[in-house]
Amino acid sequence: MTTESIGHGVRRMCVACDLEHYSRRPDNGQIEAQRAMARLLREAGERGALERAQWLTQPQGDGELALLPPGVDEARVITGLWRELREGLHRYNRHASTAARLRMRIAVHEGQTYIADNGFAGDAINTVCRLRDCAEVKNALSATGGDLVVIVSDRIFYDVIRGYDAHDLPASAFTEVNVTMPDKDFQARAFVFSGPASPATAKETATPKGTARAEKTSPPKEASPAKETATPKETPADGAGGTTINFNGRTEIDGGVAAHDINNYYRARDE
Repeated sequence: MTTESIGHGVRRMCVACDLEHYSRRPDNGQIEAQRAMARLLREAGERGALERAQWLTQPQGDGELALLPPGVDEARVITGLWRELREGLHRYNRHASTAARLRMRIAVHEGQTYIADNGFAGDAINTVCRLRDCAEVKNALSATGGDLVVIVSDRIFYDVIRGYDAHDLPASAFTEVNVTMPDKDFQARAFVFSGPASPATAKETATPKGTARAEKTSPPKEASPAKETATPKETPADGAGGTTINFNGRTEIDGGVAAHDINNYYRARDE
Protein backbone atom coordinates (compact mmCIF):
# COMPACT_ATOMS: atom_id res chain seq x y z
CA MET A 1 0.00 0.00 0.00
CA THR A 2 2.86 2.37 0.80
CA THR A 3 6.59 2.36 1.33
CA GLU A 4 6.27 4.31 4.57
CA SER A 5 7.52 2.50 7.62
CA ILE A 6 4.95 1.29 10.14
CA GLY A 7 4.48 3.69 13.01
CA HIS A 8 5.93 6.68 11.17
CA GLY A 9 3.63 9.67 11.72
CA VAL A 10 2.72 12.00 8.86
CA ARG A 11 0.30 14.93 8.97
CA ARG A 12 -2.26 14.44 6.23
CA MET A 13 -5.74 15.40 5.13
CA CYS A 14 -8.16 12.52 5.81
CA VAL A 15 -11.30 11.84 3.77
CA ALA A 16 -13.94 9.28 4.75
CA CYS A 17 -17.07 8.48 2.74
CA ASP A 18 -20.05 6.19 3.22
CA LEU A 19 -23.26 5.26 1.41
CA GLU A 20 -26.68 5.85 2.92
CA HIS A 21 -28.88 2.84 3.81
CA TYR A 22 -26.40 0.34 2.42
CA SER A 23 -27.48 -2.52 4.72
CA ARG A 24 -31.11 -2.22 3.54
CA ARG A 25 -30.13 -3.36 0.08
CA PRO A 26 -30.34 -7.02 -0.99
CA ASP A 27 -27.10 -8.88 -1.63
CA ASN A 28 -26.94 -8.06 -5.32
CA GLY A 29 -27.84 -4.47 -4.51
CA GLN A 30 -24.90 -4.21 -2.12
CA ILE A 31 -22.54 -5.58 -4.75
CA GLU A 32 -23.77 -3.06 -7.32
CA ALA A 33 -23.56 -0.20 -4.79
CA GLN A 34 -19.92 -1.02 -4.00
CA ARG A 35 -19.08 -1.23 -7.70
CA ALA A 36 -20.80 2.07 -8.43
CA MET A 37 -19.20 3.86 -5.49
CA ALA A 38 -15.70 2.73 -6.46
CA ARG A 39 -16.30 3.92 -10.02
CA LEU A 40 -17.69 7.28 -8.84
CA LEU A 41 -14.65 7.92 -6.64
CA ARG A 42 -12.25 6.92 -9.40
CA GLU A 43 -13.95 9.08 -12.03
CA ALA A 44 -14.24 12.03 -9.64
CA GLY A 45 -10.50 11.88 -9.08
CA GLU A 46 -9.82 11.73 -12.81
CA ARG A 47 -12.17 14.56 -13.83
CA GLY A 48 -11.07 16.77 -10.98
CA ALA A 49 -7.35 16.05 -11.54
CA LEU A 50 -7.12 15.13 -7.86
CA GLU A 51 -4.17 12.74 -8.34
CA ARG A 52 -6.12 9.95 -6.69
CA ALA A 53 -3.36 7.50 -7.59
CA GLN A 54 -1.29 9.20 -4.88
CA TRP A 55 -3.95 8.66 -2.21
CA LEU A 56 -3.60 5.91 0.37
CA THR A 57 -6.97 4.18 0.54
CA GLN A 58 -8.57 1.66 2.84
CA PRO A 59 -11.79 0.13 1.42
CA GLN A 60 -14.59 -0.33 3.96
CA GLY A 61 -17.34 -2.09 2.02
CA ASP A 62 -19.94 0.66 1.63
CA GLY A 63 -17.33 3.33 2.30
CA GLU A 64 -13.72 4.31 1.99
CA LEU A 65 -11.05 5.94 4.12
CA ALA A 66 -8.34 7.87 2.28
CA LEU A 67 -5.17 9.67 3.30
CA LEU A 68 -3.95 12.34 0.90
CA PRO A 69 -0.32 13.20 0.20
CA PRO A 70 1.32 15.78 2.48
CA GLY A 71 1.33 19.27 1.00
CA VAL A 72 -1.74 18.74 -1.19
CA ASP A 73 -3.87 21.78 -2.03
CA GLU A 74 -6.66 20.98 0.43
CA ALA A 75 -9.08 23.64 -0.79
CA ARG A 76 -8.84 22.47 -4.39
CA VAL A 77 -9.25 18.82 -3.38
CA ILE A 78 -12.32 19.43 -1.21
CA THR A 79 -14.12 21.62 -3.75
CA GLY A 80 -13.16 19.35 -6.64
CA LEU A 81 -14.29 16.24 -4.80
CA TRP A 82 -17.61 17.85 -3.89
CA ARG A 83 -18.25 19.07 -7.42
CA GLU A 84 -17.31 15.86 -9.23
CA LEU A 85 -19.00 13.46 -6.82
CA ARG A 86 -22.20 15.47 -6.87
CA GLU A 87 -22.20 15.45 -10.66
CA GLY A 88 -21.39 11.74 -10.79
CA LEU A 89 -24.16 10.86 -8.34
CA HIS A 90 -26.63 12.90 -10.36
CA ARG A 91 -25.73 11.10 -13.59
CA TYR A 92 -25.95 7.68 -11.91
CA ASN A 93 -29.22 8.32 -10.07
CA ARG A 94 -31.15 9.69 -13.04
CA HIS A 95 -31.09 6.17 -14.53
CA ALA A 96 -31.51 4.29 -11.22
CA SER A 97 -34.67 3.18 -9.46
CA THR A 98 -35.60 4.65 -6.10
CA ALA A 99 -34.27 1.57 -4.31
CA ALA A 100 -30.96 1.69 -6.21
CA ARG A 101 -30.35 5.39 -5.72
CA LEU A 102 -26.94 6.23 -4.24
CA ARG A 103 -26.54 8.95 -1.61
CA MET A 104 -23.26 9.67 0.11
CA ARG A 105 -21.75 11.30 3.19
CA ILE A 106 -18.21 12.67 3.17
CA ALA A 107 -16.14 13.75 6.16
CA VAL A 108 -12.88 15.70 5.99
CA HIS A 109 -10.33 16.24 8.76
CA GLU A 110 -6.58 16.81 9.05
CA GLY A 111 -4.02 15.56 11.53
CA GLN A 112 -1.25 13.17 12.38
CA THR A 113 -1.73 9.75 10.79
CA TYR A 114 0.11 6.44 10.98
CA ILE A 115 0.41 3.31 8.89
CA ALA A 116 -0.23 0.28 11.10
CA ASP A 117 -0.12 -3.48 10.50
CA ASN A 118 -3.79 -3.70 9.54
CA GLY A 119 -4.62 -0.24 8.18
CA PHE A 120 -4.45 3.34 9.32
CA ALA A 121 -4.13 4.56 12.90
CA GLY A 122 -4.18 7.78 14.86
CA ASP A 123 -6.62 10.15 16.51
CA ALA A 124 -7.20 11.94 13.18
CA ILE A 125 -8.42 8.64 11.69
CA ASN A 126 -10.89 8.11 14.52
CA THR A 127 -12.13 11.68 14.25
CA VAL A 128 -12.85 11.65 10.51
CA CYS A 129 -14.67 8.29 10.74
CA ARG A 130 -16.83 9.45 13.64
CA LEU A 131 -17.72 12.66 11.86
CA ARG A 132 -18.76 10.62 8.82
CA ASP A 133 -20.96 8.34 10.94
CA CYS A 134 -22.46 10.88 13.35
CA ALA A 135 -26.20 11.49 13.62
CA GLU A 136 -25.84 15.14 12.60
CA VAL A 137 -24.53 14.40 9.11
CA LYS A 138 -26.94 11.48 8.64
CA ASN A 139 -29.86 13.73 9.51
CA ALA A 140 -28.57 16.41 7.15
CA LEU A 141 -28.51 13.92 4.27
CA SER A 142 -32.01 12.68 5.10
CA ALA A 143 -33.33 16.23 5.14
CA THR A 144 -31.88 17.35 1.81
CA GLY A 145 -33.18 16.62 -1.65
CA GLY A 146 -29.64 16.21 -2.94
CA ASP A 147 -27.41 13.14 -3.00
CA LEU A 148 -24.33 14.38 -1.16
CA VAL A 149 -23.50 15.97 2.19
CA VAL A 150 -20.08 16.93 3.52
CA ILE A 151 -19.02 17.45 7.13
CA VAL A 152 -15.68 19.02 8.01
CA SER A 153 -13.89 19.43 11.31
CA ASP A 154 -13.53 22.88 12.81
CA ARG A 155 -9.85 22.84 11.82
CA ILE A 156 -10.67 22.25 8.16
CA PHE A 157 -13.48 24.81 8.25
CA TYR A 158 -11.40 27.66 9.66
CA ASP A 159 -8.16 26.85 7.84
CA VAL A 160 -9.55 25.83 4.44
CA ILE A 161 -13.28 26.45 3.89
CA ARG A 162 -13.49 29.92 5.42
CA GLY A 163 -10.13 30.99 4.08
CA TYR A 164 -10.77 29.82 0.52
CA ASP A 165 -14.55 30.52 0.44
CA ALA A 166 -15.11 28.69 -2.85
CA HIS A 167 -18.14 29.34 -5.02
CA ASP A 168 -19.18 25.68 -4.74
CA LEU A 169 -18.59 25.54 -0.98
CA PRO A 170 -19.30 29.01 0.45
CA ALA A 171 -18.45 29.25 4.14
CA SER A 172 -21.72 31.06 4.86
CA ALA A 173 -23.71 27.99 3.74
CA PHE A 174 -22.17 25.66 6.34
CA THR A 175 -24.06 24.84 9.53
CA GLU A 176 -22.19 24.46 12.79
CA VAL A 177 -22.99 21.32 14.79
CA ASN A 178 -21.76 19.82 18.04
CA VAL A 179 -21.09 16.12 17.62
CA THR A 180 -21.35 14.04 20.78
CA MET A 181 -20.90 10.26 21.07
CA PRO A 182 -20.90 9.37 24.77
CA ASP A 183 -20.35 5.66 24.13
CA LYS A 184 -17.09 6.49 22.31
CA ASP A 185 -16.11 9.34 24.61
CA PHE A 186 -16.09 11.61 21.58
CA GLN A 187 -17.09 15.23 21.28
CA ALA A 188 -16.22 17.69 18.52
CA ARG A 189 -17.40 20.84 16.81
CA ALA A 190 -17.94 20.45 13.08
CA PHE A 191 -19.60 22.13 10.09
CA VAL A 192 -22.09 20.55 7.68
CA PHE A 193 -22.79 21.53 4.08
CA SER A 194 -25.72 20.04 2.14
CA GLY A 195 -25.52 22.16 -0.99
CA PRO A 196 -28.35 22.81 -3.43
CA ALA A 197 -30.73 20.02 -4.37
CA SER A 198 -29.85 17.75 -7.22
CA PRO A 199 -31.44 18.85 -10.56
CA ALA A 200 -32.97 15.37 -10.86
CA THR A 201 -34.96 15.81 -7.66
CA ALA A 202 -35.43 19.55 -7.22
CA LYS A 203 -38.91 20.85 -7.91
CA GLU A 204 -39.13 23.32 -10.75
CA THR A 205 -40.62 26.61 -9.78
CA ALA A 206 -39.88 28.65 -12.90
CA THR A 207 -42.67 29.71 -15.23
CA PRO A 208 -42.84 27.24 -18.16
CA LYS A 209 -41.16 28.50 -21.30
CA GLY A 210 -43.55 30.04 -23.78
CA THR A 211 -46.12 30.92 -21.14
CA ALA A 212 -47.12 34.53 -21.54
CA ARG A 213 -47.28 36.58 -18.43
CA ALA A 214 -50.66 38.17 -17.92
CA GLU A 215 -50.62 41.92 -18.11
CA LYS A 216 -52.25 43.83 -15.31
CA THR A 217 -55.19 45.75 -16.68
CA SER A 218 -57.54 48.17 -15.03
CA PRO A 219 -61.22 47.27 -15.03
CA PRO A 220 -63.16 49.15 -17.70
CA LYS A 221 -64.93 52.24 -16.51
CA GLU A 222 -68.69 52.06 -16.54
CA ALA A 223 -70.15 54.13 -19.30
CA SER A 224 -72.47 56.91 -18.25
CA PRO A 225 -76.03 56.12 -19.21
CA ALA A 226 -76.84 57.72 -22.50
CA LYS A 227 -79.59 60.27 -22.59
CA GLU A 228 -82.48 58.90 -24.51
CA THR A 229 -84.63 61.03 -26.74
CA ALA A 230 -88.35 60.93 -26.64
CA THR A 231 -90.04 59.75 -29.78
CA PRO A 232 -93.47 61.25 -30.37
CA LYS A 233 -96.04 58.84 -31.72
CA GLU A 234 -99.47 59.83 -33.01
CA THR A 235 -102.13 57.85 -31.20
CA PRO A 236 -105.60 59.26 -31.95
CA ALA A 237 -108.35 57.46 -30.08
CA ASP A 238 -112.16 57.80 -30.09
CA GLY A 239 -112.11 60.76 -32.38
CA ALA A 240 -109.66 62.56 -30.18
CA GLY A 241 -106.42 63.95 -31.45
CA GLY A 242 -103.21 64.05 -29.46
CA THR A 243 -99.73 62.82 -28.97
CA THR A 244 -98.24 60.05 -26.79
CA ILE A 245 -94.60 60.50 -25.82
CA ASN A 246 -92.87 57.26 -24.75
CA PHE A 247 -89.86 57.46 -22.45
CA ASN A 248 -87.70 54.34 -22.38
CA GLY A 249 -85.24 55.66 -19.87
CA ARG A 250 -84.12 58.76 -18.03
CA THR A 251 -85.20 61.74 -20.12
CA GLU A 252 -84.81 65.40 -19.33
CA ILE A 253 -87.37 67.93 -20.42
CA ASP A 254 -86.65 71.61 -19.76
CA GLY A 255 -84.36 70.72 -16.88
CA GLY A 256 -86.87 68.25 -15.39
CA VAL A 257 -86.92 64.49 -15.52
CA ALA A 258 -89.72 62.46 -16.98
CA ALA A 259 -89.85 59.06 -15.36
CA HIS A 260 -92.81 57.69 -17.23
CA ASP A 261 -94.79 58.15 -20.43
CA ILE A 262 -96.80 61.34 -20.87
CA ASN A 263 -100.07 61.26 -22.79
CA ASN A 264 -101.29 64.58 -24.15
CA TYR A 265 -104.74 64.24 -25.73
CA TYR A 266 -107.05 66.87 -27.10
CA ARG A 267 -110.45 66.56 -28.64
CA ALA A 268 -111.03 68.09 -32.00
CA ARG A 269 -113.22 71.20 -31.96
CA ASP A 270 -116.49 70.97 -33.83
CA GLU A 271 -116.58 73.23 -36.82
